[in-house]
Amino acid sequence: HALMQFSMPSGHGPAMWLKGRSISLTMILVLTHVAALVFTAVLLGFQAGGVIEKIVFFVPDVFRGEIWRFVTFPFLLQLSFWTVIELFMLWMFGTQVEQVLGWRRFLKLYGTLCLSPALFMLLIAPWSTFPYSGTDAANLAVFIAFTTIYPDAMMLFGTKAKWWAWGLLGLLFLQAVAFEPIRIVCAASLFTAGVAYGYLKFQGIQGGFDWLNRWKEQREEVRYQRAQRKKLLESKEHFISEQVDPILDKIARHGMQSLTEEEKRILARAKDKLR
Repeated sequence: HALMQFSMPSGHGPAMWLKGRSISLTMILVLTHVAALVFTAVLLGFQAGGVIEKIVFFVPDVFRGEIWRFVTFPFLLQLSFWTVIELFMLWMFGTQVEQVLGWRRFLKLYGTLCLSPALFMLLIAPWSTFPYSGTDAANLAVFIAFTTIYPDAMMLFGTKAKWWAWGLLGLLFLQAVAFEPIRIVCAASLFTAGVAYGYLKFQGIQGGFDWLNRWKEQREEVRYQRAQRKKLLESKEHFISEQVDPILDKIARHGMQSLTEEEKRILARAKDKLR
């Protein structure tokens, strides 16, 4: 048996097998975070400030062409107890999201969530000079994804998941209002949470976007009606050219008295069709 095997192309099931044991993508992400914590500790321990400055996402430097920062900034994490809580939340809620989406779609989602704060700063707040790093926003957005899938799941103190989500988002909004230095970071986190919610809704989770579904249904109905009208028009034109026109030519040459009973019935049908 191979030491390491990757999962089936469908994306459901474990992301890989290691020595006969299944390993989920969520676990791989958690282990990657642990490795990033060790990497961060080594940089800080050796006082590698110059390297850290080249890793963080800094909008002015990106505009100067340092595009590698899109890839490096998630690997510089905070050495704090909050990061440990984040990893526990990623494992607990990410596992549930992965089971619903499959590991391939979950990988696409998580990669998008990691990049979303940087894209927000670059495109929506290009004046920002806040050095950003880590995956705080992405991991919070994974929880928002979980609450989108399971809004009524019971959590601490018998409170539904959706109320915890609204509480965290509300706290982020208040922090953005109250603390100017971190306003852009809070706004980027809110944006990332919105990306997670939107992604899952476009996947049809919890009925998707009701208004979007209605719009799609209306468009399909309009297309169907147009196709039916075109089909009807084509059938009329074919009927007239193949059956009515020869009869009209006969009338022009020999008069009405020359028509057979069948030809008279065809003219009567044509009169009904053209009404």
